[in-house]
Amino acid sequence: MADLSCGMKVFSLPPTQILVDGKAVGTSPVTVDNLKPGVHDVTIVDEDNGNVTLQVTLAEGEFQEVHHNLPPKATDVRGGSK
Repeated sequence: MADLSCGMKVFSLPPTQILVDGKAVGTSPVTVDNLKPGVHDVTIVDEDNGNVTLQVTLAEGEFQEVHHNLPPKATDVRGGSK
């Protein structure tokens, strides 16, 4: 019988915590195996700007790469002192 399970590898810069279907799966880059075919919510945790959730659809036996870069942190570019 063929293996119908699916999976994905999630990349983000900078590395951050990743949730798949609401469950913590590790810090990016992270590989998630043994998923069922269908739609999965992938959440990239961003404490500064708010989490980003992507929907990824996996077919039977499919493995996908998911890439998402977080925006840079705000910095004070004025420099110096008054």
